[in-house]
Parts: sequence; structure tokens; C-alpha cells
Amino acid sequence: MADVAYYYGHEIPNFAKPKQFRPDLGYGYDYDDINTEVLLQASVHNGRIVLPRGLTYHVLVLPDDQRMDLAVAEKIESLLRSGATIIGPKPRRTYGLRDYRQEEVKLRSIADQVWGKDSELPRQARKHGRGRLYVGHTAREVLDV
Repeated sequence: MADVAYYYGHEIPNFAKPKQFRPDLGYGYDYDDINTEVLLQASVHNGRIVLPRGLTYHVLVLPDDQRMDLAVAEKIESLLRSGATIIGPKPRRTYGLRDYRQEEVKLRSIADQVWGKDSELPRQARKHGRGRLYVGHTAREVLDV
């Protein structure tokens, strides 16, 4: 059981780095890095994000990137609806070129539903389903609430 799961998305190189001090988290909290495959298998139980092997987290942190796979956006919406706490910016584009126009239309629809149509504020906190979404907040700020 750790406090925060950091989803590292499509960052290159695409592998978890060795654990180190995270300035946005500070001391006293533990974290793990997760990839897309693991994120897509996550669920929510009693407000905690649960991974297939039983690891649980209070908060999921998304990468500071305006691109997101459609499947990840759909999963984020589902996790929030189920009660997860997530930190991350609103996605604007999908990765790749295959069916990108249709995927971007779907992504924008999900993003507007989850992050809101007027989501240009540098900091926000909003409910979606039973969950909470934060933009512009650090993991420590959210955990200390």
C-alpha cells in the first residue's frame, strides 16, 4: 500500500525510474510509478485506487501532458465516477495518427465532461461522480486535505 500512483504515460524512455525524492510529494509519503497496461486494469474500492495485484493508492497523478490515449481518458472517467482522487491536466489531443480525428472528438467529449468545458483555470478542484479531480495541485496538497 502506497499513497500515490504516478502514471507516466508515454514518456520516453517508457519505463519507471528508480525511486527518488519527488518535490511535489515531499517526505513522509510513498509512491509507485505505473504504466498504461496497469492503469487500464485499475479499479476503485472505498475511495482507493486498486491495482490487479492488490496494491492500493489514495491518489493517481497524471503526467503533465496535454496528450492522452482515448482508452486512458475513458479509464480516468470511470475511476472518477467510482470514487477515485486524481490529479492532472485536461487532455487536448490523442497520440498517433490512426483514426485520430474520431478519437480526438471522443477525447474532447470525455475531457469536457470530466474537466469541464471552461477548464482554463490554473488550479481547480471538482467532483465527478463520487471522485475528485484536481488540476494545478501537488500530490502533497491533495493528501494533506
